[in-house]
Amino acid sequence: MAQDKSDGSNTDGGCELLSSMGGDTETYRRLGLLLDVLSNCHRRFALYYLLEHEVATVEEVTQNLVREYQERPSLEHGGGDFDAVHTALVHGTLPKLAGAGIVEYDTRSQMVRYRRCYTELPSLLAACATLEGVSVSVE
Repeated sequence: MAQDKSDGSNTDGGCELLSSMGGDTETYRRLGLLLDVLSNCHRRFALYYLLEHEVATVEEVTQNLVREYQERPSLEHGGGDFDAVHTALVHGTLPKLAGAGIVEYDTRSQMVRYRRCYTELPSLLAACATLEGVSVSVE
């Protein structure tokens, strides 16, 4: 587990819950982490899919992203072909989500599992989905 040298706090984005909006340093750090994750359309659209399916193959997530990008040509996605989306997913999106503790990504089996670690993430994702006109089931 990574430690922040200044105060010994956990910096690996693990599974701790944002317990309250009391304004402590850890709450702000973790909220910042979630907002950073959601600032990228690849990550948001991957999370929309995983929020509803929980476990998926990398290929399934890629196919869903390609479909979403074809339906929404205005998205800044850097190309809608399968190979480009797959490469971005495997080398950028999934490692970032895994590093934040939001998904488990097994490179050998090519499986992705959504982790329900951050209680605020579904509501933040729902707000993003509403703004983007995406239908997502948040429970």
